[in-house]
Amino acid sequence: MSKFEKKEIIAQSVWDLLVEQDFKAPSIREITRRSGFGIGTIYDYFGRVQELLLFVVLRQQEQVIDAAKSIIEAHSPDQTADKLICAIVDLIFVEMSKLNVSFFKFVDDVALRGGNSPRVFLRPMDKLVNPLLEARLRDHTGTFLTLEAKEIRLLLQSMGAMIRFPILVGDSYFASEEHRALVQSATLRLFIKAPDAAAASKQV
Repeated sequence: MSKFEKKEIIAQSVWDLLVEQDFKAPSIREITRRSGFGIGTIYDYFGRVQELLLFVVLRQQEQVIDAAKSIIEAHSPDQTADKLICAIVDLIFVEMSKLNVSFFKFVDDVALRGGNSPRVFLRPMDKLVNPLLEARLRDHTGTFLTLEAKEIRLLLQSMGAMIRFPILVGDSYFASEEHRALVQSATLRLFIKAPDAAAASKQV
């Protein structure tokens, strides 16, 4: 069995424990019992439990980002950009609805206890920069704002911050339909030309 396969088994074991325990960090003994690997192997691969927990959380996030990347790559150049942005936001909120508030509080706790900034959870969105740039370049509708890679990265991180902000400040509308609508509306304004500007660009 490869190191990658062992790490995946350990990570999945930790995720299963987190779900069962309402996102309370499992002990190292619980992890070894569930995964079947000894303490030495776990510390050899992850250094400490906090690093393992961070790996597990980022692994879950990567799965959502990969799904968003597939949506972008499949986006037709003849479809308007607002459809793409709405599809990405809807995907993220569908995935969020599968979890609970305890998970997101746990995520912030993992970052802070590990000496990381919560911004560590915005970095995976960088994987969407090039696919979005390519979608803009192949667009036939004239509805994308003209954005460069650095601008797209900043705007994606802004979207990520809008998604996370209510949980950080304790607002009750986190992950609600109201929250989704707010993030969608704000993200559209970040990426999409105003209707009159889009119509004018198509005529040029």
